Amino acid sequence: DPKYTYAYYNRGNAYYNKGDYDQAISDFTKAIELDPKYTYAYNTRGNAYYEKGEYNKAISDYTKAIELDPKYTYAYYNRGNAYYNKGDYDQAISDFTKAIELDPKYTYAYYTRGNAYYEKDEYDKAISDYTKAIELDSKYAFAMSDMGDAYYKKGDKERAKYWYEQALKNKDRLDQKQIDIIQQRLKELKK
Repeated sequence: DPKYTYAYYNRGNAYYNKGDYDQAISDFTKAIELDPKYTYAYNTRGNAYYEKGEYNKAISDYTKAIELDPKYTYAYYNRGNAYYNKGDYDQAISDFTKAIELDPKYTYAYYTRGNAYYEKDEYDKAISDYTKAIELDSKYAFAMSDMGDAYYKKGDKERAKYWYEQALKNKDRLDQKQIDIIQQRLKELKK
């Protein structure tokens, strides 16, 4: 059925999962044409634009999804990531905060808001958000590593060392690049 909205949406997801973002965008667009209030299609098309680095288009789609469903937590989170990648940390913080208000256990929203605070040199706020992310996921190694970075920037080398070591205790949740970075930072702290 050429007017079956969900077929386009589902095929769009399949293309998205294969990394064929242009074809995914085409199918999500067709789903939106058939159902202009299809919130998820806007969000996932936004994700495809995001993966292509087309942050303004992604933000536009996330915003439309939010207009259609003001309680759509993931659209706020996704839009926050797009703003973050554009360097608009204040707007990113605003969206991550809204995602947290809608879902107070949204670990990644705390973590990414912490990253935005970190980029603004607001290390205490970053540490607070990393702490909350770790409370929600006790093995969140990236949050531990970034907590180490925040303490390092504050000049608290003992706490930085502690958090880097905690991250390495959970290295099965890190990629090799991050493990190498942490090990290098620990060497620098021992000098």
